[in-house]
Amino acid sequence: DSSSDRHSPTTQRRYRSIADQNVIPALGHIRLDKLRAMDIQDFCNSLSRHGRADGTGGLSPKSVRVIMGVVHTALEQAVKWQLIHRNFADAVECPKATRKAVNHAAEPADFQAILHASEHSPLRIPIIIAMGTGMRLGEVLGLRWSDYDARSGCLTVRRSIYQLRGMVKDKCTKTGEERTVRLPQ
Repeated sequence: DSSSDRHSPTTQRRYRSIADQNVIPALGHIRLDKLRAMDIQDFCNSLSRHGRADGTGGLSPKSVRVIMGVVHTALEQAVKWQLIHRNFADAVECPKATRKAVNHAAEPADFQAILHASEHSPLRIPIIIAMGTGMRLGEVLGLRWSDYDARSGCLTVRRSIYQLRGMVKDKCTKTGEERTVRLPQ
């Protein structure tokens, strides 16, 4: 699988899950040399109409596009391996992803409720850091004391933590670059 060089283990695990749960059950019975654009378009349309696992309707345009991205990538690899002559996913029209407006920003009372609920939790400090900086969960969990500069009140985000097959591992940040984050008062 050539994606292993380009994607983090977490992303690979997510793509594998999408393939196993969505793509293979719907398209896996079609031989690769018999697969056509209309098969893929029908799959895309069915995701939009009734793709939810709980059977309550269709998936969001963004979710459909993510799943179709996995299909496209797999077929692109099949083209590179000369198993098929073209990527029929190129011909599929996916629903346009719409950006949802944020209903409201968190209120100070929301933060107070979270702080109160976490008062005796060992996760209180990571929660405060996440709320005050907007850092990703894996980035907060990847912090070390050497990342903290008490004089400037800043953290240097250098790594992210993820779990793979029960083992905790670290990796570069999502962007692959370090960044400095100021802690709130």
